[in-house]
Amino acid sequence: MKIIKAISIIALLVLLFLTREKSYYPYEVHEKILYQSDSISLEKWSLSEAKYDSTEIVLAQQLSNNEIGIKVEDSAYVKLQKIGEYLMLKLHHQLGKPKDSIFSLTPWNQYQAILNKKSEFYCTQYSAMFAFFCRVNHITTREIECKGKNDRHIFNESYLPETNEWVFTDLTNGIISIRDERNQFLNLIELYNTIYIPKNNDYALAFSNDTIQMSPLVSYAARLQYNFDKHCRFYFYTVANLKSTQNPLNKFKRYFLNQPYFYTYSRDAIFQGWIFIKYISLILIVGLFVSLFKQGKKSTYI
Repeated sequence: MKIIKAISIIALLVLLFLTREKSYYPYEVHEKILYQSDSISLEKWSLSEAKYDSTEIVLAQQLSNNEIGIKVEDSAYVKLQKIGEYLMLKLHHQLGKPKDSIFSLTPWNQYQAILNKKSEFYCTQYSAMFAFFCRVNHITTREIECKGKNDRHIFNESYLPETNEWVFTDLTNGIISIRDERNQFLNLIELYNTIYIPKNNDYALAFSNDTIQMSPLVSYAARLQYNFDKHCRFYFYTVANLKSTQNPLNKFKRYFLNQPYFYTYSRDAIFQGWIFIKYISLILIVGLFVSLFKQGKKSTYI
């Protein structure tokens, strides 16, 4: 009997491990909620630069003024474009497998390490660096991760108060922004809805042949389709420091207390039964442990 209970506990623990991502509270939202522009809705995305080290903020602002060429009178989009162009022209050729050590660095130190050719980098670092420079220049920017059948990928969206638009940016794929035939910027969901049948008049401001130029969106459709397959799930992060989500306490809160740090969007209905399976499994494990303990105590008295 003890062996059966022990095997049952191991099987339940394996089940919990294999379904750990599925059993996070999904916090699924409609796209209208993601793109609301009232002050209360924008507040959750206005991740203050105070989240970063104060010395690094000053250094990044100095670099923004002196090298990137950002001016006080620049609009949010002009600032965003200058940041995107600067990072891609400086760093794009070093895309590749990063050293493990770079994941523990702040976005500013990641930028320094990559600039000095101490490591290659992934979309994770590109997204973090872009968000950092945007935020220290007072641009509301969020990091978004997609998880699909092909790959995981991280990119950005930024809010433009002048035109009340969210603009999609994916520096890893070389894209600063995308405009449609009306000359309006596309956000992620608008892009996702059109990427499998891109229009001839949709253009991307993108990195091509070592320069930044306007290119037809169809030129980037294949790589975007690879990342954004028809059944992928998008995670809109509401924290500035994604590394903090990996510490044990935050993992515990997310897993057991259902305290998400993201909103989820998917075309497919998200099965929430895994949450109940998780809690039922935990209750069963506790019950089996108690039963084994009681059984052990009885055997000591025989």
